[in-house]
Amino acid sequence: MMSLSDKKEIWRGMPQETPEQQLWADNYYDAELIPMAQERFRGHYASEKGDYYGLFLLMGPLWELSTFSVALFEPQNVHVFCRKEQALQVKLLQQNLGLDDGSLCCTYIQGEDIPSLYRVMKKQHDIWDSVGRTAIDITGGSALAAPAGDGSGLPRHRRLPHREPVPARIPSPRPGYRATLPHPCGHIGYRHGLKAA
Repeated sequence: MMSLSDKKEIWRGMPQETPEQQLWADNYYDAELIPMAQERFRGHYASEKGDYYGLFLLMGPLWELSTFSVALFEPQNVHVFCRKEQALQVKLLQQNLGLDDGSLCCTYIQGEDIPSLYRVMKKQHDIWDSVGRTAIDITGGSALAAPAGDGSGLPRHRRLPHREPVPARIPSPRPGYRATLPHPCGHIGYRHGLKAA
């Protein structure tokens, strides 16, 4: 079996000059690199895994980063919060993780409508709380990640510093909540035509 670093080198060496070549490289990235990185992440943070019925996920500009907390906690239900233009990313996340339509819910948010976001989360949490514990991944909505996909002229996909994701505990506002903050997974690089530096 090939190692993650060997597969990374294959991906980095793939030609990506034409749309067809980029598609081949993207498919390789999705099928080969992401699952191996998820497995490595799960193994490294196995002690962090709990029994979660639901996970709230704030989607950032890269769906790939959001897969790590979902893969680690393996919740029975995932509620994604994202912008409408991220619908394709939600589908890619769903396909990558093998989530069926019944276990994935998506709410589109507009701008800084925090009160509406809170009301939806509160209602969903009240339902999930009667069945089991809930986790929250807010990393996709960070101020640092937001400009990457908002049309500001910055590259849509960029390479982050080489760091291992790290779940962190945040004090719970009340029992049953747990927030997770995995750091973006920079150890496999990003797809969509980026070459190794």
